[in-house]
Amino acid sequence: MVIVGISGSPRRKGNTERLVSEVLEGAAEAGGETMLFSVADGDIEGCTGCMRCRKVPRCSIDDRMTLIYDALMRADALVFSSPIYMGQMTSQAKAVVDRFYALLNNDGTPRFRQGMPLFPLFTQAQKRLDIYSPYFHLCEDLFTHMGFEVMAPLVAGCINLKGEIESHTDLLASARKMGRKMGAGGRP
Repeated sequence: MVIVGISGSPRRKGNTERLVSEVLEGAAEAGGETMLFSVADGDIEGCTGCMRCRKVPRCSIDDRMTLIYDALMRADALVFSSPIYMGQMTSQAKAVVDRFYALLNNDGTPRFRQGMPLFPLFTQAQKRLDIYSPYFHLCEDLFTHMGFEVMAPLVAGCINLKGEIESHTDLLASARKMGRKMGAGGRP
């Protein structure tokens, strides 16, 4: 199993990256091959709408997304994570999602494996875990439309300052356990 993780947090080695890393570490323990990409590692430009990817199966922008594209073509599962900023995923995470457009054929079918499991992770400062449920459903619809099989999201609440996730040991243990299931070929 090849599991790709994307951290959509602009904060390097922050809570969101730590949570997705925990899932990937669990997957590796179960024998999965894992890859982590963080938007904090380098610039990922937004889609320019040039439509080159409709003519040639490649994005016209040559940046770190090319590495993500290559990884997703090999992947068996995707862990997509973002902190919630102003009620939504970060602008950096949204740039990645917009650039997924280059992974779709003209008829809307994916160029990656149809039905690839996508496990969404969200961190938020809000204590109430369901406060952004309408937005999480919107994300689920979007990813489903792209051809992913979207799993129920793991939402980490009361997490704001860098490092706060470390006090949520049960959450980290759950994330690792989910990763083990994924690494063994199961669903989280």
